[in-house]
Amino acid sequence: MDEHTRHHRTIVDSIARAKGKVTISFNGWKANNDVLNLLRVVVYYLGDDYKLYNVVLAIRDTLGSHTGANIANQLFDVLKHYQISGNQIAYFAADNATNNDTALEYLSERVTLDPITSRLRCARHIYNLVCTAILFGVDDEALEDAQYDFSQQQDDSTSDTLAVTSFETTLAKGTDQEQHHTWLRKGSVGKLHNLVVHIKANDARIAVFESKQIEVVNEDESSQRRILRLFTNSSIRWNSTYLMIERAIHLRDALTLYQSHEEATLHEDDPLTRDDWDELAALKDLLAPIHEVSMHVQSIGTTAGALHNTLTFMDYLLDHLETRRTQPGTKHFMASLNVGWLKLRKYYRITDLNPAYIIAVFLNPHHRHSWLEDHWSPTDVAFAVKTVE
Repeated sequence: MDEHTRHHRTIVDSIARAKGKVTISFNGWKANNDVLNLLRVVVYYLGDDYKLYNVVLAIRDTLGSHTGANIANQLFDVLKHYQISGNQIAYFAADNATNNDTALEYLSERVTLDPITSRLRCARHIYNLVCTAILFGVDDEALEDAQYDFSQQQDDSTSDTLAVTSFETTLAKGTDQEQHHTWLRKGSVGKLHNLVVHIKANDARIAVFESKQIEVVNEDESSQRRILRLFTNSSIRWNSTYLMIERAIHLRDALTLYQSHEEATLHEDDPLTRDDWDELAALKDLLAPIHEVSMHVQSIGTTAGALHNTLTFMDYLLDHLETRRTQPGTKHFMASLNVGWLKLRKYYRITDLNPAYIIAVFLNPHHRHSWLEDHWSPTDVAFAVKTVE
């Protein structure tokens, strides 16, 4: 028996001896050249030694796009290879892309599973969708409709999704001029991005910006002489945008001096105004709790990513966004906040489709029934109790 066969046999035997059912997670990557499409499949289970295991079962080229049918075929092959039956599987975990929903529907035709109640969603991906909607889901042109009360909508609006998709396409395929204009349509965040790109365009501008930091330090003798670099946000990765905003606010005085010094080389719409800085500060305060939670759930070696945190963290963030919606803000900021709130509310409600989320909270000794009573209405608590029973 060769090494590969022996390793395969060890995994199959270990899964077969698992204490209880297993969970399968899957997610895909697509290369920028549109040629390589990878799918990773991981199994999670409690071993017969009562230790938690997570084993990568496959990282394979799907030899085609990530359609639901194609993903289902690949999942079926992996499950068959490791002799995992549908009766052994408690849940499938994946991000919130609709092709993953479709994949489970196709797979249910060949494996025993309920594509609705066995579906777990990546909480971190939900945070990403919410923050992406906040930062990039509203264009300046859309603000003419900002008087519309987003809170009255019963379903999640698709307008932010379309805006983000169009934005991402332009960043990937547009000319430098088209990208610059597209960023400008995103308000203060876009203006900051263009300013950071302007500074980092060449060594001479970087040197000018560093000299402005020194000027600020010399004016404030209590400050330490330390030159900091600006963060450039990566495409629509919201956490990199959050870090860009955070660093820029810290270096606001130096950036203001730089704008005055380089006024002739800046696009006339790029300089940040007082209102822009106010909006950036409001965005930073809005996104800070989401960033903290997002970092928390991906902590290695802790139970931060445990299922019971999905509902409790989402409830905490929903309350955070709802509180901010009652406070005054600029028109652009409030429109962005509203689309983010709608997105989070959509996925918070979707958790009702899978009883695992409620049961996980109820079984956690730190929460139990009291958490439900403290955070939910009597009607929702009654629904939760019925679910647990």
